[in-house]
Amino acid sequence: MDQYIKTIISVGGSAIMLVMIVCVIWYVIKDTWKDINDKRRD
Repeated sequence: MDQYIKTIISVGGSAIMLVMIVCVIWYVIKDTWKDINDKRRD
């Protein structure tokens, strides 16, 4: 049972890390995309 809990915690931690990384990448891409669109207008 202990091994089962440890597996869930490690998988959950990896999933949370992955979600955080995706959020950061999405934020950076959105910001960059906004800059590109602003420059294109000039």
